[in-house]
Amino acid sequence: MLKDGGNKSGQTTIFIIVGLIIVAAAVIFFAVKNTTITSNDVPSSLQSPHSAFLSCLETETLTGIKLLESQGGYIDLPPFEPGSLYSPFSSQLNFAGINIPYWYYVSGNNIQKEQIPSASDMEEQLANFVSERIISCSLDSFREDGFDIETGNSKARTFIKEGKVEVELNMDLLLTKGEDSVSIESHKVVVDSDLKSLYDSAINIYEKEQDELFLEKYAQDFLWNYAPVDGVEIKCSPVFWNAEEVFDELQSGIEANTLAINVVNDKYFQFDEANVRFLNSKTWPSKIEVNPSEGPLMMAQPVGNQPGMGILGFCYVPYHFVYDVYYPVLVRLVMKNFSSFLLLLLFKGISPESL
Repeated sequence: MLKDGGNKSGQTTIFIIVGLIIVAAAVIFFAVKNTTITSNDVPSSLQSPHSAFLSCLETETLTGIKLLESQGGYIDLPPFEPGSLYSPFSSQLNFAGINIPYWYYVSGNNIQKEQIPSASDMEEQLANFVSERIISCSLDSFREDGFDIETGNSKARTFIKEGKVEVELNMDLLLTKGEDSVSIESHKVVVDSDLKSLYDSAINIYEKEQDELFLEKYAQDFLWNYAPVDGVEIKCSPVFWNAEEVFDELQSGIEANTLAINVVNDKYFQFDEANVRFLNSKTWPSKIEVNPSEGPLMMAQPVGNQPGMGILGFCYVPYHFVYDVYYPVLVRLVMKNFSSFLLLLLFKGISPESL
């Protein structure tokens, strides 16, 4: 009886050991399955297509970053909103064939709007861009050389950090050639990029404009130098100005002097960030209104030639014109490696109360 009982105990022990081995094997299987395979784990015979895939991932990441930098932090542009006769500014400006969304603009129905992308917005758009583009990454040349390559669905995450952008891509990549085979589920690339610094500087400039209205201050100076605002002329006949000619002269002055900000070596044009350029073009949409005016004419009437005013002994023509001016300003931030970020905002105008 004791002998038989010993056999049963021994069998139970064997079953327990076998069970532990099976559980341990399952744990090892799932642990290995979830382990990220690095380039060092890929057999040398399969390194070339894997390296090409990572290179393609890096290229698409850089392409997405360039789009973010050239389109004000957007890859997918926000919905287009057209302007109107009253407010001729749409929600975007075409610059050198690129549509750049305004960070600040006045809509066609005269509503002030902001559309400033956050850092997380940029990360999400870049991740979506990489996820979509990596699927079309061509590895056909390796297939022609005898590699069997299969890919699955892709899902990326991106992280915009100081001096770099990190991309983590989940995408099954099965590489086979001969007896060698490897399945890679996750991929990571890190590319050098000044995107974070450029974006942070763009935010600082935007906030400075909102707080200090420095563009408005420049514009008032431009107005006084290029258009009749306040003054007196000694004469006895009315004084006329052609409003269209005045507006054209003012637009030329705005364009030239906006380009001079932070470029001309003069204290007046100095800006507190070295690598910033401000651009305006008279060909861009703008809006200028003046009061008083009669159609295309700006007119000032003389004083001193009216009945009963002869005691003055002379005539003079005083004038005072009030302007509303709206025009776009494109801000370009440039780093030492020539990477740049374009920020677009609409100059909010000179209100009648400001003069």
